[in-house]
Amino acid sequence: VAAWSGEQVSVWLGTTGYPQYVAAFRENDIDGLALISLGRDDLTEMGVKSVGHRLAILRARDAHGEA
Repeated sequence: VAAWSGEQVSVWLGTTGYPQYVAAFRENDIDGLALISLGRDDLTEMGVKSVGHRLAILRARDAHGEA
């Protein structure tokens, strides 16, 4: 995950079921290193308003990192 480009993060986000946030991730230059550092507050600041969506994105990130 850490070596992912911003485009790879965008593809991953789309496959996790949250393509509506791809533009926000791109606008905020989220690459793999940034993705592994993201927290709930960061996602809120980026416009992910749903608590459930924030938690699901972080869980998917953590699960992918363990794979």
